Amino acid sequence: MKILNIIQRYPPAIGGSEVWCRNICRFLAAKGMLVKVSTMDLYKVEECWMELPVEDRCMKLGEYDNDDGVFIKRYPVWSFGKSCPSLTVINFILYRLKFIKTEIGHIFRNSPNSLRMYRGLFREIREADIVHLHTLPYFHNIAGYFIARIYGKKIVITPHFHPGHKEYEKKILFRIMDKCDAVITVSKYEKDYLEKKGVSPEKIFVTGNALLKEKPGDPGLFDTARRDLFKKYTVSADSKKILFLGRKEPYKGIEYLIKAAKELAIKDNVRISLLLAGPDTAAFKINYQDYLKGASGKLTITDFGTVSDIEKEILLETCDVLALPSEYEAFGIVFLEAWRYGKPVVGSNIGAVPDVIKGAGLCAEYGNVRDLKDKIKLLLYDRKLAAALGREGKRKVKEEYSLENIGAKVFHIYKNLNNYKKRILVVSNFFPPYCEGGAEIAAYEQVRSLKNTGFDISIFSGKIDNKKPRYSMSVEKKDFNIMRANFHAADFSEDIAYIKNDILQESFRNRLYDIAPDIVHFHNIDGFCLGMIEDCGRLSIPMVMTLHDYWHLCFKKTLLKEDGILCETGKRECLGCRGEKSPKDGNLMPGSERDRLFMEYLGKIDLLISPSNYLAERFINSGVSRDKMRVINNGIDITRFGNTKKRRSAKMRFGFAGTIRRHKGVENLLKALFLLKQRGKVKFSLTIAGKGEDLFIDYFKRIIRESGLKDHVRLLGEVDNKDMKRFYENIDVLVVPSIWPENSPVTIMEALASGTPVLASDIGGIPELVQDGTHGYLHKHDDISSLMENMKKMMDSAPDEIEAMRKACLERAREFNMTRQAGLIASEYNRLMG
Repeated sequence: MKILNIIQRYPPAIGGSEVWCRNICRFLAAKGMLVKVSTMDLYKVEECWMELPVEDRCMKLGEYDNDDGVFIKRYPVWSFGKSCPSLTVINFILYRLKFIKTEIGHIFRNSPNSLRMYRGLFREIREADIVHLHTLPYFHNIAGYFIARIYGKKIVITPHFHPGHKEYEKKILFRIMDKCDAVITVSKYEKDYLEKKGVSPEKIFVTGNALLKEKPGDPGLFDTARRDLFKKYTVSADSKKILFLGRKEPYKGIEYLIKAAKELAIKDNVRISLLLAGPDTAAFKINYQDYLKGASGKLTITDFGTVSDIEKEILLETCDVLALPSEYEAFGIVFLEAWRYGKPVVGSNIGAVPDVIKGAGLCAEYGNVRDLKDKIKLLLYDRKLAAALGREGKRKVKEEYSLENIGAKVFHIYKNLNNYKKRILVVSNFFPPYCEGGAEIAAYEQVRSLKNTGFDISIFSGKIDNKKPRYSMSVEKKDFNIMRANFHAADFSEDIAYIKNDILQESFRNRLYDIAPDIVHFHNIDGFCLGMIEDCGRLSIPMVMTLHDYWHLCFKKTLLKEDGILCETGKRECLGCRGEKSPKDGNLMPGSERDRLFMEYLGKIDLLISPSNYLAERFINSGVSRDKMRVINNGIDITRFGNTKKRRSAKMRFGFAGTIRRHKGVENLLKALFLLKQRGKVKFSLTIAGKGEDLFIDYFKRIIRESGLKDHVRLLGEVDNKDMKRFYENIDVLVVPSIWPENSPVTIMEALASGTPVLASDIGGIPELVQDGTHGYLHKHDDISSLMENMKKMMDSAPDEIEAMRKACLERAREFNMTRQAGLIASEYNRLMG
């Protein structure tokens, strides 16, 4: 899911709404969402207009920032507060058109603006699934709202509303909130207030606020920073310390707090240290000296200005009480920061604050200096009450205002609003029409069916072309949106262990950013690299992998040793096959290290799908968690082979389909035919569909000639997948003589769907598909005589026996109907996304 946040400033800019936005963005990015922020290049805060503070220019922080997985685009500000001839002309035109006198015009005139940002929002919003607006009453909310409506996007707004503030109390702002799809408030008071103003209550959700950072973890660093801070600013150790933390705005009640501190020092004879931390404003600078007039010697006021994070933590730990006597406060995140240290707080008795600090602080009447002084004095001297309030504050931070709690609420608001198709990125080293084996066909058939169930499927795949640049990318948009990497044949050498590949991974990461998939489903990734798994993990995208062979356990993929003997479960002897592997950078890697790394990366996958129980158990016995494993057969699209009509023949027509390689047992098949011919059984033919390496094909043809089988064997070469129905129409029996533990051969599934009995090895996952005597016959793997006897048995079978097998095959195929199997995979997708 792609979320676009639009806010006037983003940290390191300081402010409660900015912190709320950052915390939620980081949380959602960690949950696997693609989170972007469009904001203005602002940092310092100055009072640049009459009533509301406006942000001034700041240092350029880069075109795109990455903040813990959040992508931030900062646009330059164009402020009407700056005088230049062009702006003067524009200002005059807007005034003459009476735009400035409208509510929108007033908001525009009194907002920090970026015309480049407003132009860029058209592209950013078009690519997003949900648009999240932040912080009234700035003009970026109006621009974002109307552009999002043009593109029909879901709109969420977190207004951080200040009830009673005249800049917020504009009709257009209430209309916009009411027309948004969801309004997130940080307090119940804010929710109730907006309801009274006409915002639909069913659209309003209360989340509260949350802290992202824990207390500093390095005590030594913290102690050193404390000494340096108090050396620079003299703070009396025996004084009562009151902390004000926030922007020094008049509406924050800072004038009343200073007066209350003076009364404590003068009238109550208390030694007071008033600690002021936060950005200064023009009004504060002008009035500060007047605030200090008549102060007692027992009152020390220290203005720390804007402080660093660690300095803020030092002041929070040092103070006895935090006071924020504001007139307007949407929530007051500084209360949470004080509670984290178990400090009591004092706020005003208006707005959202009483609800927020209830049970963990005291409220004073806004503007009533004496009441504020009395509340602070009570907490300074009644340590039992102060400790109790601090403990309750700690509980609130942990239970009510944790980031997990607040973030989960926003996460579910997004989920409930979003009705877009869930995006699946399928990664397979090859994908039709470029195929190397059954795994690619299985992946293709699955994604076709998954697409029909409502998923938006994209493909990241490859092809081999030695004439084109290595790893160059091309895009195809036919049945699926496919991006292909161009491989060279050397990329598939057994001597290469693919761990990292900077070029491929950069292309893959760009694909992830463009698509923002909800799930990444890996199939075979030989030729790609394991680092792609890490790329998904950094974005917290749930990952599924279908295991088609033993690549993660065996560099040869087959579990066959050099002498052709099967590696037994738990007794892999990789050094007997190859002592060292050469990774992509050319450094040698011991085989044991290769195995360890491959299994380590496999452990990062959230769900492993095995088409057979046999393969699943091999991986589980090698250390894979059983809880992560699901056995789901690849399935077969039975409609492709519907009404397969067997053409009659006086001969028994055997067939083989697959890659012509040694581990496929094709030599054994020819030897079994030779023995069959010696027994006098000559009414047979063998049709072979598939390709292989040139050297092995030449060797294979020589065996055919030397064994006298030339008139019985026909080589079709590679057959397009769409023409395989015709292949099965022209054979009576499919032979699968594999000497390696096949997983779930696609050819067997096709044979079952076409009503073709199967003669197959009793190894791997094959016996899970073919029941001996029902769907064909199983022979002892790598046993030529056993295979020959089964072929003879088929030739001697009566027509009604073969017909019974054909019907049983069709019935078996229906059990693995692709629609059903894809539904099982879709259920696992939804579970992971849920």
